[in-house]
Amino acid sequence: MSLTSTPISRWSDQGTFSSFDQQDTSLDADNKSDIVTIHFIAYGIIAKIIVAVGIFGNILNLIVLTRPKLKGVMYIYLLGLAVSNLCVLVSAIPALNFLAHGRTTQHYAVAFFQAHLALPVLNTFMAASVYIMICTTVNR
Repeated sequence: MSLTSTPISRWSDQGTFSSFDQQDTSLDADNKSDIVTIHFIAYGIIAKIIVAVGIFGNILNLIVLTRPKLKGVMYIYLLGLAVSNLCVLVSAIPALNFLAHGRTTQHYAVAFFQAHLALPVLNTFMAASVYIMICTTVNR
């Protein structure tokens, strides 16, 4: 058995990393529609349901944590965490749309939006959530 007939991940003859060898490309082409369907269901439907439930839960947290009786330091941290998580969920919607529908366009504007706006905003809010949890832990 030669190296070119093994179906494991390997370096190809062109110097690029390949997970399929030349004989396995027909398998990939036959299952492409199934892969696209599963990809759409995972990112287009299930992930959006999770985001919707998260948005609803964080809005309920905001309603409860803005009560006048809840003015302690820990409640302020929890309020900040709810706001940060809500912003993560809202800013994840464009990223999920991009993942669910694939790269249907090759426009520079879409790439610029993803690279310089959507992903940095998403990562900033996620980092803020982590830092709020660290502050909560140190304060406790």
